Amino acid sequence: MAVSGYDLVSYFTNDSPQKGNQKQAVVYDSVLYYFSSEENKSIFENSPEKYLPQYGGWCAHAMAKDKKVQINPEAYLVNEGKLFLFYKTSWNNTQLKWLNNPSELKQKAAENWRKKVEQE
Repeated sequence: MAVSGYDLVSYFTNDSPQKGNQKQAVVYDSVLYYFSSEENKSIFENSPEKYLPQYGGWCAHAMAKDKKVQINPEAYLVNEGKLFLFYKTSWNNTQLKWLNNPSELKQKAAENWRKKVEQE
């Protein structure tokens, strides 16, 4: 289940992301996604690429360091119409590190993700 069951559309339409549920589930590209409403499920189905998280849903900051790290679904950033997810605990918030140098980290993460996709 992607993004710990959080509704991808809600990242773009709400003040904070919402948990999805099994009743509004979609499998897209072999990945299971949950949505919080039938409306959000339909929105996703009409243009899924628009809502998919960057770097396969792995932590954006870690991807810039060529690592796949699980995310905290409540640590996120929507920038230029793209969803970036981050690892966050009480002692480490990679979103704050990302915000210190987003342009360079975004470029590195994109390069590393492209390599990982090509290897699979």
